[in-house]
Amino acid sequence: MGCITEGPNAAGAYLAGAVPHRQPGGGAPLTPGLSARQMLESPLKAYVLFGGIEPANDLGVDPASLASAELVVAVTSHLPESLRDVAHVVLPIGTFAETSGTYVNAEGSWQSWAGASKLPGESRPGWKVLRVLANLLSLHGVDYNSSDEIRDALKALCGARLEAARSTLGAIPNGEIPKGSWVDIPPYQTDVLVRGSEPLQKTKDGRLTRAVI
Repeated sequence: MGCITEGPNAAGAYLAGAVPHRQPGGGAPLTPGLSARQMLESPLKAYVLFGGIEPANDLGVDPASLASAELVVAVTSHLPESLRDVAHVVLPIGTFAETSGTYVNAEGSWQSWAGASKLPGESRPGWKVLRVLANLLSLHGVDYNSSDEIRDALKALCGARLEAARSTLGAIPNGEIPKGSWVDIPPYQTDVLVRGSEPLQKTKDGRLTRAVI
């Protein structure tokens, strides 16, 4: 028996340190950060919403803290109404199809791709926007020129963890199914990209709503 990841690049998020209890390379940090839920339940002065987050659909708690924040920066490919209402600054980025990148699948394989189309308007790849912001904040060690450089640097940090993780990916601890709520998300409600497609929303699957079990 096994289990799959929560999203298409959840394994990559762990390896990259994009979760509060891991640092780049997959190691445990000395001081864990806050989860997204904790950030919203204990209001902060500023938020950065990266990757096309739609407050009305993508947050599991009341997003009221975004409305009361002093600064909300949206790094996004789309600007739905609920995001427009809370964002003070919008930085346009391309979708996954308009930039290069790497996914790490549930088997632990790294799968890289090149952008399939040109970036629209003044949008930029998401990694490049983060790099420029880091440069403006005088953060060191992020002067990358391509997503391939970022991937190779992360692989070097991961080292032996990559092979060690392959033997345990998908395994259920102690053979027990994790407890908690299960959220059934219809195929055309998964992200801002498909939710923004009028033809998809008119289909039978597009009219389905979420179910929490």
